Amino acid sequence: MWGGKIIPNGVCQSAPPSPPSPFPITPLPGPPMTTSHTYFILAGDVGGTSTRFQLLSCTTNALGTTGTGTGTDTTPFAPVPKTLQTFSNEEHTTFENILMCYLGGVGNVIPTVVVLACAGPVGGNEVRMTASSWMVRGRDVKGVLEEMRSMKEGRER
Repeated sequence: MWGGKIIPNGVCQSAPPSPPSPFPITPLPGPPMTTSHTYFILAGDVGGTSTRFQLLSCTTNALGTTGTGTGTDTTPFAPVPKTLQTFSNEEHTTFENILMCYLGGVGNVIPTVVVLACAGPVGGNEVRMTASSWMVRGRDVKGVLEEMRSMKEGRER
């Protein structure tokens, strides 16, 4: 689950290199493996006048790579774009309201990863939007995800 951490620009560029992957580059010999897992990424662009969200799905196969899930596909990370929607900020009182509206319309999906580009300075795990009175806080985004998860799990029962 996403931990609600907002990372200022540039931090990812100075992150230490990733360790080598424990997964082989070529498929393993033998019958195809069928265990796979699909997770979702929410990408957002939060500007002064509008907010755009794009949901992407990623399926990892038994080898830990993304692809068909057959165990024979070692395609590098390749998210598949799903629902794209743009909202007018002036029609919503808070960022959390827009996020709830978007997530409410994408079916029974809750993202595992959230990546936001926000127009404003980052400090203390929050962004003070430059062109509006909004604050985008990691803890509030996490709260919305937890609330939506709870609501959607209730619908499944």
